[in-house]
Amino acid sequence: MRLAVVVPVKGRDYKTRLSGRMGPQDREELSKLLLIDLLGVVAEARLLGHTFVVSSSTGMLGVARRCGAQGVREERDLGVTAAVALAVRKLPAYDDFLVLPSDLPLLIPSDVAGATRLRRRGMAVVISPSVTFNGTNLLLFSRARSIDLSYDDDSFWNHVGSAAAKRLPTAVYVKRGISTDVDTEEDVSAVLGTHLNRRSVAFLRRFAPWPESS
Repeated sequence: MRLAVVVPVKGRDYKTRLSGRMGPQDREELSKLLLIDLLGVVAEARLLGHTFVVSSSTGMLGVARRCGAQGVREERDLGVTAAVALAVRKLPAYDDFLVLPSDLPLLIPSDVAGATRLRRRGMAVVISPSVTFNGTNLLLFSRARSIDLSYDDDSFWNHVGSAAAKRLPTAVYVKRGISTDVDTEEDVSAVLGTHLNRRSVAFLRRFAPWPESS
């Protein structure tokens, strides 16, 4: 299989649910550091040369290029579903697509390797939920046997349902490094409770104390 890693990144209004603690410039800087950290993990997994950041932001695309990834420019933000669909259209040389959000500060290379291993073992679709099981934090699918992309409300269950309806062999792949994203203050607290040395994590510590995670 020829695999592309697709990383959709918003072009504006970064991390708005953290606005009670961080201003717009800080939230934009956090988003850039999260992207840098993610691309570092993808590089360790030896997939950076086939990684594409999809964004309408010149700044985010610049970060991607400096890290060794490639960019796919959106005309404007239309949501994650549209961003992933654009990448699939723009990358006809690739058979498989591994979609990762940019805000996974606890992701490690073995998490990525585990997903691709499941694909090689015959799974047509690999899906990882967010910690609340309403979002999709990893999605691996093929062009030939694609599911209906749906990153709106309850995207995890939308994707599971589409795979089931098409009778595609599907693995639900649960790892802490994949399920832990950064959207709320409680998410930040969970991330800061770990010992990973990441740029984004060090940046978040500057704004402590954060509320305890439940």
